[in-house]
Order: sequence, then structure tokens, then C-alpha cells
Amino acid sequence: MLCLSQYSHGLAPVDITQLQQPLNLVEHIEIYVDESQQFGLEKLLSSADIVFKKTENKRLNFGYTQSHYWIRFALSNSSSASQKAIIEIAYPLLDRLTLYDPTNDVYTQQTTGDTQPFTARKIKVNTFVFELHMQPYSTKTYYMEVATPGVMFIPITLHSANGYNEALYNHMLLTMLFYGALVGLFFYNLFIAFGTRSKTTFIYCLLIAGNFLLAASLDSHAFRFWPEQIKWQSIAVYAFIYICTLLILSFSRSFLLIDKEKPEYKKYIDANIALALVLSPTLYFLPAAQAGRIAIATTALCCVLLLVLGGKRW
Repeated sequence: MLCLSQYSHGLAPVDITQLQQPLNLVEHIEIYVDESQQFGLEKLLSSADIVFKKTENKRLNFGYTQSHYWIRFALSNSSSASQKAIIEIAYPLLDRLTLYDPTNDVYTQQTTGDTQPFTARKIKVNTFVFELHMQPYSTKTYYMEVATPGVMFIPITLHSANGYNEALYNHMLLTMLFYGALVGLFFYNLFIAFGTRSKTTFIYCLLIAGNFLLAASLDSHAFRFWPEQIKWQSIAVYAFIYICTLLILSFSRSFLLIDKEKPEYKKYIDANIALALVLSPTLYFLPAAQAGRIAIATTALCCVLLLVLGGKRW
């Protein structure tokens, strides 16, 4: 907890009682970039040199950065009853998010992120969610610190309590349709593979399964299956990128009949497979962000290779 030592700013508070639909908070926040990565809230509030600024961007996407980003916003409750609102950060690959909530003259903090066990989340969803409780006729200024060595993307949305439940239901419905389609496609092709004994179709089934796991890791739905494995969660996306790269190379080699009809191209696919196998262990030895860039570059090289080989083959 921290003493509530500063409260004034130029932000107009958002009245949570007026929320009719989810509100993108980008136009209602101010940002400070801590390049030193050393500021805590107490130092942030006490330093006269720190200036929060409004952003002109419609999306808070700052790319790869080591800096910590501080966000400030104000909310109000103009009703005579206590109200609850929800802040959602809908990018599930951020390492650490800490929300500072001014309550009874002190700041209490809530921390989440993919460096925290999934079981520690108060609301067990794939995105990052904070519950905010406001007393009647009150106004609060909140601070949020976001730190991640990967892509700093902060899609911050304010929901009413009921609005969040509705948005979550719609999201889960679309999610089930997406993953259900992948499962159906997998079993359909698996049936064909057993019936035709086609090596190409078997590899295609594995590729569908790999993409299923990659998508589940990207949106963090898979985190609930290894809720305490923080290290694995930090590299799972990139590990499945490597797996999908190997599978798409194997599938393309079989589908394009490279070994039989274009054996002179076989060495290029073999070289790319070897490269992916050699580089994949870097996930365990290098920082996740750096190893991830290597994984993405390897996949990009694979895509270029297959586009060239596909054009030459046909």
C-alpha cells in the first residue's frame, strides 16, 4: 500500500454510470514512459519532473520496448449506490500489469500478467481483468504500470459489470466456433487420412493440431492447461511457431512432390528444417523476446522459401 500523496491532474473523469457499451479508454488516459524501468508509484507521484501526456494514437501499440509504461485515468460514480466497473487489457502476452487503486487514502495494488500463475487470477479468463469498486458520488484517479520485454500493446477497455459479462459471453461464443471449426477440420482430414493412407494428409492433420495449439497459446486460452508453468507460458507461442514451421515445411515437401519430381529443391527445405531445429533450443537460453524474434524470422524465411518453391514447382 502507498499513501495517496497526489491527486490533481488535467483528466476529465469517465462516469461509469453512463456506460452503455464497452469504452476504449485511449482518449481518456495519460501516459508516462519510464525508460529507466526504476520508478515506483511513490517516486512517480513525488517527482516534479515527471509529466504525463495524452496520446494521439488510437491504439496503444509501442512495438518492442524495454521501457515501462505508466497509464493514468480517472473514473467517477455519480449515482447514490456503489458501482463496479471492469478494466480489461485484451492482449494476453504482457508480462506484468499493476493497477494502483486509491482507497481510503492509500493506493492498493492488483498485479497480473503472464509471469503470474493463471490460478492467481481473480477472474479466470485469457485476458487481463481488474475489478474496480467505487463508492457513491466518488471520483478516483488510477495508475497502471505495464512492463514486458515483448510487444508493448495495451488495448485498454472500460466495461460496466453487466456489459463485461455480455462481452465475455460473445467472445467465448466466437472462440468456441473458431476452435470447434479447427477440431472438425482435424477429424475430417484424419478420417480421410486413415481411409486413403495418405502421408500428406496425415502431416496436414498434424499441422492443423499445431495451429490449434499455436492459436490457443497466442490468445492465452492454453495457459489454463499449464497454469503454474510460467517459463513454458513465456515461450509457448514461439515453441509452437517452430513446430508449425517444421510441419508446414514437411507438408509442402510432400504435397509438392519435391522428392520425386523436383529433388534439386529438396536441399532448400532440408536446410530450413535444420535451421529451425538448431534455433529452437534458444527459447530456453535467450530472453523470451529475443528468442521470439529469432523464431519469427525463421518462420518468415520459411514462408518466402515456400512461395518461391511453390511458384517454381507449378
